[in-house]
Amino acid sequence: MKEAIGATQIFAICLTFILLLTGYLAISVNHAKAFKIKNYVVGLIEEKQELSSDVIDDIETYLTAQGYGTYGECPSPLRMEDTDTEWQLERNGCLGYSPTGSNTCGVCIYSMPVVTANDDFENERKYYRVVTFWKFDLPIVNVVLKPFKVSGESKFILNEG
Repeated sequence: MKEAIGATQIFAICLTFILLLTGYLAISVNHAKAFKIKNYVVGLIEEKQELSSDVIDDIETYLTAQGYGTYGECPSPLRMEDTDTEWQLERNGCLGYSPTGSNTCGVCIYSMPVVTANDDFENERKYYRVVTFWKFDLPIVNVVLKPFKVSGESKFILNEG
């Protein structure tokens, strides 16, 4: 009888370890995917030096091609980490609209004008902040927790016009 109880305990320990490892891998994959999407969007905006309709179409095509399906609510600019700066939502801030028809989206894009003390510099410059989302793909945990945010900023973009 001792061996039966010992085998059951070892089986439970192995099963727990497998579940923890699987959960960790699920978190790692989703977190890496959100960073990959964020880096692509920031890189594309920096490369094109603007947020035009062509750039937005490229971003939405990339989201579809990558199978990115995590949606969250764009945080209000007033609830961003640095509340002393005036971030503004671009295009209502939403790209990759949720198929459920709710007000959630896949990527939020904000802009902030750069204010300098140099009077010789006439062209307007701005930064862009990109927010993407990632979530747990575990059935029970996914219901309890909202998607987590990953954000990053571009270098300043010089508007030529």
